[in-house]
Amino acid sequence: MKELEDLVIKKQGNNFIRLGQISKITLEYEDSNYIVRHLGEDAIALNIIKESGANTIEVQKKLLITMEQLNNSILKKEGLYLTNVYTDTTYINNSISVVRNNLIFGAILAIIVLLVFLRSFKSTFIIAIAIPSSVIISFIAFQLLDRTINLISLAGISFAIGMVLDNSLVVLENIFSKIENGCTDIKKAAIEGATEVSGAILASTLTTVAVFVPIFFLSNEIGQLFKDIAISISISVILSLIVSITLVPGLASKMLTVNPKTKVNSNWINKINVFFQGIGKKFSD
Repeated sequence: MKELEDLVIKKQGNNFIRLGQISKITLEYEDSNYIVRHLGEDAIALNIIKESGANTIEVQKKLLITMEQLNNSILKKEGLYLTNVYTDTTYINNSISVVRNNLIFGAILAIIVLLVFLRSFKSTFIIAIAIPSSVIISFIAFQLLDRTINLISLAGISFAIGMVLDNSLVVLENIFSKIENGCTDIKKAAIEGATEVSGAILASTLTTVAVFVPIFFLSNEIGQLFKDIAISISISVILSLIVSITLVPGLASKMLTVNPKTKVNSNWINKINVFFQGIGKKFSD
């Protein structure tokens, strides 16, 4: 107060006019421009803004812990308490939950389609094991790259569900072809079947990854938005390549057997191929 009263606002020669000489300075409450109420009682609203680059969900968790500590210590003595009335994490958690459920539902549908076409539980299991293997390892890769599992990255993994099955399907079909052509040694058929198509599925995987490589070098808003999708799809597809030439042949050598029923799978697919070939022939005529 004394400092404000002694504040010089004008100088005339050797004379000084101070703020305290022309006004009365007192401490008063500011005029109320708006009123905040919570559950019918007067309240004070505090807006917490996170730093740029911080994880919203992690900030919210730590904020709730700090709020609880304050309510049980300083604020409790003063008869006050803090409560959370709004947070962005509700929308974020709901969105992540929807994407996660879609990811699981998509994987289940993919397995059902495989079961319909392959008509073999063992074959379907061998292919289906590529989905959790690639997805789980993708999460580990994200952790190693210091990337967060967020709505965008989960969406990318959802998009890649169908892609991670392609390589395994090619390998398993070639193993079936070896068995149907008279190979009685399952282990030999698995090794040769995977080796023969390894170059083809490697080229297919690299072309898929190459589509997303330019996104890695974008530094603008578009690059920041789609970088997680590009990373998640690329990682999932690369891991599916590794799974298809390692895990799939290994499971095939342990689970498949040489018997007449094995040909049912290929015959089912051949019937579909003949059907579409017939349609194509009619159009060509």
